[in-house]
Amino acid sequence: VKRSADYVARNGPATAQERWEEEAGYSPSSIAAEIAGLVCAADLAIDQDNPGDALPWLALADEWTERVEEWTATKTGTELHTHTPYYVRVTRDGNPEAGHLRTLANAGPTLDEREIIDGGFLELTRLGIKSHDDEIINNSLTEVDETIRVDTPQGPAFYRYNGDGYGEQGEE
Repeated sequence: VKRSADYVARNGPATAQERWEEEAGYSPSSIAAEIAGLVCAADLAIDQDNPGDALPWLALADEWTERVEEWTATKTGTELHTHTPYYVRVTRDGNPEAGHLRTLANAGPTLDEREIIDGGFLELTRLGIKSHDDEIINNSLTEVDETIRVDTPQGPAFYRYNGDGYGEQGEE
């Protein structure tokens, strides 16, 4: 556990592969998992009477909790997404205002990072890092509903993210 937590501490919060294993950068879902992992490792270290490991991991988890919005939530949005601030899928360099272009996997389009919406930010709530009534969480939910939700006869369904070409059938 110590080696794993130390690895996360040395190499995070950016990741080589976000939750869909397609993009590198600063991802709300990956950062949430890293924070939760550091806190769990710290709890285990405390149980083993090793606060010397636990305290730096907890401090780093607190810092990343404070900075996740800075790295992954846009305040400016785009013409397509106006409920600001909201979480984007992933940012290349931790600057959600940069407007870096990303060519999406699976023959997807090239989009401004601020236009790419997924539900990965929900890990921040699921893992107890952000409250369910947090303004950015709620704005992001609105963007998800307006961007990747599809109402079907069986109920609502969601794309992984807008522009995703995975599993789509091309015209013949």
